[in-house]
Amino acid sequence: MKMFYNPLRNRSLGALSHFVSFTCFFYCMFFVVGKSTAQCDFDSPGVSLNTTTFDGTNCQVNIDLSFDLESNNGNKFIFVHLWTLDGYTASHPIPYSSAPTSTQLGNALATLVIDNTNAIPVLLEEYRADAAVSPMFTGITITKGGGLNAGFDRYTVTNLTLTIPGSCNSVPSLKGDAWSTNANSQNPTVHCSTLGFQLVNNDIELSGNLNCNDPASNSYDIDVTTTATTPFEINYKVYLDDGDGILEAGTTDNEIEAGTAMISSVSPLSLSDVLYAHTEIEKIRSLWVVVDGQAVPYFSVEELVSTCILPVKMTYFNVNSG
Repeated sequence: MKMFYNPLRNRSLGALSHFVSFTCFFYCMFFVVGKSTAQCDFDSPGVSLNTTTFDGTNCQVNIDLSFDLESNNGNKFIFVHLWTLDGYTASHPIPYSSAPTSTQLGNALATLVIDNTNAIPVLLEEYRADAAVSPMFTGITITKGGGLNAGFDRYTVTNLTLTIPGSCNSVPSLKGDAWSTNANSQNPTVHCSTLGFQLVNNDIELSGNLNCNDPASNSYDIDVTTTATTPFEINYKVYLDDGDGILEAGTTDNEIEAGTAMISSVSPLSLSDVLYAHTEIEKIRSLWVVVDGQAVPYFSVEELVSTCILPVKMTYFNVNSG
């Protein structure tokens, strides 16, 4: 199960407009409170909850983070800070008129520093605004692709493990800030920021399978459940991956299905053996399922990984002996 935050979109900070379908997950995750200049604009962030593991003392939470960023050539570094809900309250407000210090960040669970100077972004191990802050980078990967919104790039940070005090009896909630600048220096100018995004909920659970139907087509199954007793509407979309294993919805990953449904704890959404068209080479590509709803503060994403095998075609050949 993967869960992504799903708020209202705020592109100009002068007007709020509702995102269509799953692209509306940035309001509380990266745009509850924010500022933007012409130099960069955050949008459509999300969190994917991979695993929670209790180590006997603390809860180890493994997540993937993603967001869209529109920027000019001067925008070179991106920073993300994460807290527990209580830790966020204790540390804020942070003005972000300049880079926050270790004192301002307080008991932050994680800081990420992303070097966006070149075409391929990289995670850095140094936070030059304050050497007392140690960014997380070991074992973490970052990818960059087409954005969920036109003109944006999408960044996905995978395999981020956070240590949260206490048990894992309930999925821990997190809160965070993100900001960007043209320098990873001691006192960089903050060109844009978005504050107070809330992460990790379990109101929706999404699962599914990709079925291999020989010889002509594949099909998929989708199940969406919730703990909510009051019915609410969800939207779902299915995308055919272009072969790179990165969600690039509406750009290089083509939408092959979309719909809406009313769900509750006693009335989940269950789709079985839904056929979809594809070329022969696309038979082994994954599907991305994206679900969102106005009644929940995130969207859920699940990659249905193909185990299908391309058909083998026999052809004529000669064997000469002697």
